[in-house]
Amino acid sequence: TSARDKCAVTFTVHNENNEILMRDNHDMQKAQELFYLPVKSGEYHMQMFTHAGCKNKPFEFGLTQISGNFEEETNNKSSTATFINELKYVTGYLQQQQSYGKDVDYYKINIAEKSSLKLVFEHENFDEKEWFIVELFDDNNKKLLDEKSLLNKKGITKSIDLDKGEYFVKISTFQASTKVRGKKYRLAYALSK
Repeated sequence: TSARDKCAVTFTVHNENNEILMRDNHDMQKAQELFYLPVKSGEYHMQMFTHAGCKNKPFEFGLTQISGNFEEETNNKSSTATFINELKYVTGYLQQQQSYGKDVDYYKINIAEKSSLKLVFEHENFDEKEWFIVELFDDNNKKLLDEKSLLNKKGITKSIDLDKGEYFVKISTFQASTKVRGKKYRLAYALSK
C-alpha cells in the first residue's frame, strides 16, 4: 500500500561484492508492485531512498523467496553465464540495473558432439508492442542466431546445426524498452543428431 502522490521509493540490491544487481523504483501512485531478482544462494543488501519532499510517506515492503530453476545474477556476460542443462527449463527476468542501463542474461550450453540444437524461448502474451532479443554465440563470440520474441506472442522456437563446443545464449531487449523489465521468460534446449 502507498500514499497517492507523486513520490517514489528507489531501491538497489547489491551482492556481497557490492555489485548492483537491481536498481529500480516503486511509484507511490501505484497501490502495489512486484519486482523479481533471480539469484544464487548468498548474502544480499538492499538500500532504499527517496528525495527530500517524499520523506515520511508510509509504505509496506515484503520479501518472498521462491525456489526453482532460475538464472543466477550476475550473468551479464559470457564469463559469468548461467549453465543450463538439456531438456530443463530455466526461468529468468530482465531487471533494471542502473539509471540508464538494462539487465542482460547469458546462458552457457555445452555440446559434446555435432548436433541439431532446438532452442525454445517462452513467455506469456503480454499484449505489448516491445520484444525480447534472443541471440546465440559460439565461444569466439560469433553470432549464430539473432531473433526477436514479440511480447504480443508467446515466444519462439528455432533450430540450428552446431559442432561440438561451448555456446552462449544472450537474452536482452533494446535500450529504450520500458515494457520488458520484470517480465518472466523460460528458456530450454534439446539436442538431436
